[in-house]
Amino acid sequence: MPRIFVKNSRRGLHLKREHKNTEDEQVQKKISCAARLAANISSQVHSKDENLTSSDNNVAENCTPLRRSWSFDSESSESLPELEIEVVRLPGQFDPKIRNISGRRIIDISHFITEVRRLENHVCNVKPTGYLSFDREQKIGLHSKLFFKCAACGHSTSITTNKPDKSEPNANFLASWGALASGKGHFFLEEYLSLLDIPPLTKPTFLKYQQELGDSWNECLIDSIQAAGAEEYKFAVESNNMAERNIGQCTVVVDGGWSHRSYGHRYTSKSGVACIIGKHTKQLLFIGVRNKYCSVCAISERKGEEVRRHKCFKNWSGSSPAMEADIIVEGFIHSQSMHNLQYTAFIADGDSSVHSKILEHVPYSRKIKKIECANHLTKNVTKHLHELAKESSANRKMLSSNRINYIGKSCRKLISIHARKSTPCVANLKHDLQNVVSHVFGNHRNCRAKNCLKVGQCNENDFQEASTETQLRIMRIVGNLTSKADSLITDSTSNSAEQFMRQVAKFNSAKQTFYGRRNSFNIRCHGAGLAYQFGPRWMIEAFKHKFKKSPSNILKRLVRERTNNNFLGRSRRKRLFNVEAKISDKNCDYGASCNKPDLPDEEIQNLIKEQIKILNITCEEQMEIEKSTRGQSDNPKWFEARKSRLTASKFREICKRRINHGKLVESMLYKTLPRMKQIEYGKMNESVAIEAYSSKVGKYVSPCGLFVCTDQGYGFLGASPDGLIV
Repeated sequence: MPRIFVKNSRRGLHLKREHKNTEDEQVQKKISCAARLAANISSQVHSKDENLTSSDNNVAENCTPLRRSWSFDSESSESLPELEIEVVRLPGQFDPKIRNISGRRIIDISHFITEVRRLENHVCNVKPTGYLSFDREQKIGLHSKLFFKCAACGHSTSITTNKPDKSEPNANFLASWGALASGKGHFFLEEYLSLLDIPPLTKPTFLKYQQELGDSWNECLIDSIQAAGAEEYKFAVESNNMAERNIGQCTVVVDGGWSHRSYGHRYTSKSGVACIIGKHTKQLLFIGVRNKYCSVCAISERKGEEVRRHKCFKNWSGSSPAMEADIIVEGFIHSQSMHNLQYTAFIADGDSSVHSKILEHVPYSRKIKKIECANHLTKNVTKHLHELAKESSANRKMLSSNRINYIGKSCRKLISIHARKSTPCVANLKHDLQNVVSHVFGNHRNCRAKNCLKVGQCNENDFQEASTETQLRIMRIVGNLTSKADSLITDSTSNSAEQFMRQVAKFNSAKQTFYGRRNSFNIRCHGAGLAYQFGPRWMIEAFKHKFKKSPSNILKRLVRERTNNNFLGRSRRKRLFNVEAKISDKNCDYGASCNKPDLPDEEIQNLIKEQIKILNITCEEQMEIEKSTRGQSDNPKWFEARKSRLTASKFREICKRRINHGKLVESMLYKTLPRMKQIEYGKMNESVAIEAYSSKVGKYVSPCGLFVCTDQGYGFLGASPDGLIV
């Protein structure tokens, strides 16, 4: 809104009036009357005479602005002195250079408010109406520097949208971080910011901060790998698994992958990655990347020019399938220098020639043993059976999808059952695996009673009608699993390495985009390593390593929510041991689960006496039950023995039960241990607490199982202490 400044050259009086009409002609008409009135008021107020005449009093009374009705003779205004009149506009109402900028900006809100407040402190020494108007903007990616200049005095200053301090988080750096962490690149970031009407980063700026981010991630990953190696070595010392010269020995999990999917036949990737993970810590001990392509070298070679000086990330010239073995061999060779460890056993799939390369190049290879991944071996069995079924219609009829899946599940379950035994027997596992095909096709003559409910039965089946060649091929496929029973008896898997490879796929846009032209694939693999090492907290750990301070509450809240979601997700997954399901009341009016009247009191008492008699045990049976239930919640026998007895966890509820105790009985029969954070924390730290108690008291605490009361008639009472003080 325009403001009128009327300056009396003689008295220096200023009159300020605001008007809504911005047309110059109307403004001048109003100025003429107002200016003369102001001059008259000025001359009357500043009169040297202390006493006003009656006529002057009348003029002052008529001209006061408090009066709504006053008269002014325009003809008499000719005798008033000349006035200096200047029409200006309020600051900010008309700033032509503001039109030169558009869109939105990313700002640090607290910093920007402080900067804007600094503009308010400007005082123009030339004109009281002088103010700082916008001059220009200087953009460095998402960081903007805004320049302001006073047209009157020429004073110029600038403010920034983010803190210019290099030790503070930079918007460009964090934007590049977000793009890489989500598996995207500059193309995605450019589209995303453009749709938000925010000027995007240029590609050179993005690549600059990507390199800075890669250096920071690499340093943080190296620190975490060294910490994991120290923990693995400590476990080797505690378990007395040491070699000569005080070198620890441990088992590791290895696996490799490529920058694009092979689909079982396309082994032409230009980049590859492999990892070595400690079995005890489940943490990365080594990670390596191989690149057989460099965009700078390739472009110069295609143009026939000399390759310019640059940092080349091409470090491989062999075949793509050989990348995995080369990286893992490198990790084995440097295991002693990095962690003072020897990898005496490794768990891996059978997809590459890793074992043979290790035996050829690793100095301590004579000690190294390979353990096959149980998941991969059983998967290969079903894969080969599906291939066999496709060869003919007779094979498809005999090897249906359900039957093939049943064979795979049976083999996998047998491996788990034998591995959980207190004294695993390889011969028994071989026998059961060899009998899987006969069992699936209806021949149960060689089945064990523990594994089969139809022992001794034999029905005519399709397997006997199949050709001898087909029978031999099926037995050969399953026999490949049987021949590795000594390795399968441990029921080891490479799941930890598969989880790392999943992170690699996530950081590389599910392997749909090739990022191996320069060093982007290396950086993304290092980011995947951090995500695997720390889980959802990896962003906080990497942030602290880079900026030496904790991130904002927004990022902390995100990490906390993801951690809680992961915990809840694990609690919903399939449990290791089958739990007896509660009988559904869906058919409570019909069928076996329909509502029935209670039994007579006499019959109930007889059943109670019979149950108490069954639960009575001797001292020898007590020792046997205690020994077989050690491990408690990790042992299925502990659940079975505890289900029919009362322990301390339920005894208080039983003593204070109400008249209607149906819910209490239901919870005892069907409810399992709840998946609560407190219980998970207790299970995780129980061994730590026992160890701390032993060191403080000076006594050894041995593990124990379920103790059942041996008193006659009280066999329904049991106790599961955390340990026995010896």
